[in-house]
Amino acid sequence: REIDNNIEHMVNLRRDKWISEGKVRKLKIIHAKKYKELMQHGEKKEDNDDDDSDGSDRTEEAGNILTDAEVQQADSLTCYDIDKKVDKLSKQQDGFKHQLMDASH
Repeated sequence: REIDNNIEHMVNLRRDKWISEGKVRKLKIIHAKKYKELMQHGEKKEDNDDDDSDGSDRTEEAGNILTDAEVQQADSLTCYDIDKKVDKLSKQQDGFKHQLMDASH
């Protein structure tokens, strides 16, 4: 019974770690796309047609990884906010790693 509980605990920790890693990955993708858009917007301010097509491409490219709700939420976040979330989730992920190491030994 104790072994089963330990295995179940480790499975839950791994699941939580994977979820956390997925969130960090998504936020990094959002941050990269948002930063790229800001850089392109600054360079091609007068070129409105390119900005519109970039927005739709971003949604299509991100659609494979991100849901529409996540894309809309990302549009409301600044790069600084995304960085803060990535840092927070990275710390949480490190905590899961340490917990897994402790539980496995």
